[in-house]
Amino acid sequence: QSRDPDTVRILLNGCFDLMHVGHFNALRQAKRLFFQQGYKKVVMVAGIHSDEAISNQKGPPMMSNDERTAILEATKWVDEFVTQLPYTQISVQMADTLRVKWVCHGDDMPVCRGGHGMYSAVVEEKRFQVLKRTEGISTTQIISRIIQQQGWSQHQGEAGGAGEALSSALCTAQRLQQFAAPPGDRPPKQLTAAKRVVYVPGIFDLIHPGHVSILRQAATLGDFLLVGLYSDETVTVHRNHGKPPVLTLLERALAVLSMRWVDDVVLGAPWNVTDELLTSMNISCVVLGRAPGASQEDSDQFLVPRRRDILTELTSCFAISSEALKQRLIACSAELVKRNSKMMEKELSYISGKGYVPEA
Repeated sequence: QSRDPDTVRILLNGCFDLMHVGHFNALRQAKRLFFQQGYKKVVMVAGIHSDEAISNQKGPPMMSNDERTAILEATKWVDEFVTQLPYTQISVQMADTLRVKWVCHGDDMPVCRGGHGMYSAVVEEKRFQVLKRTEGISTTQIISRIIQQQGWSQHQGEAGGAGEALSSALCTAQRLQQFAAPPGDRPPKQLTAAKRVVYVPGIFDLIHPGHVSILRQAATLGDFLLVGLYSDETVTVHRNHGKPPVLTLLERALAVLSMRWVDDVVLGAPWNVTDELLTSMNISCVVLGRAPGASQEDSDQFLVPRRRDILTELTSCFAISSEALKQRLIACSAELVKRNSKMMEKELSYISGKGYVPEA
């Protein structure tokens, strides 16, 4: 690959903790940008910092190395990944060892302990490509939303002035279209051409390896995977004890569309799977996904597909859920609030000085 003039290998490294649309958009942009430059093949190498490295730099990650790797492996713009990276400056030697020509990152340039810019060396050698950082979302901001939902003290909930930042990622029709498109120049699948549409309804808040496992299995049941996403209001009423999901509907949609098996999504899907929904979308199979050991109750949601004998129940290979992730944060609330306040100060400093960067 390194000798082929039509192929370029690029590296995008990160913590990828509580992976969200900002992470996915960076990977998408990096790959698309080099296709726009005329390369016929772009090999995306995702670099994941180790749990220890993240703990020393920022504090313990909310997701383990294995959990973060599982989500990256499922991301459609990722071709290869390297794990256990130290949180140190990305040297030219490291880039050469990984056989990447370019190193990419958003315009919020990180600084390592000791004051060295993580990308100073590759910037100097003109082997760095800056990307637009996605507005309104970050791991820090997600944690801040959870802090506020838990009703902790107002000072802590503001996390150093989070109100000055956009409250969510902006979602344009163009961005939705870019996320829905397959990587490279492969044409998207069409629902009208599908022989067997598989439908997976759900919340998909804080996407995790359990979601990945269900989607991977569901994709083998047909030739078109359609995911139904409940609206924020529906989730608040039916599932979340009167609280909205952490991520907005559109943030959840962009994350689900980043999974390599998903062909399309239904925004604001009905809570109950009805005959009209099945007919309108030509659905042949409905999937009910569960975590290992989860309750077998599904109330009236799946009565119709069960009656029509098209319901398939799948069990995730991972004993994790979005609620379990929230509980991890709650378990270390005091430390988390203090850490997040410092991280938000850095984030707001970046926001106050940011300039326009075009999005690929």
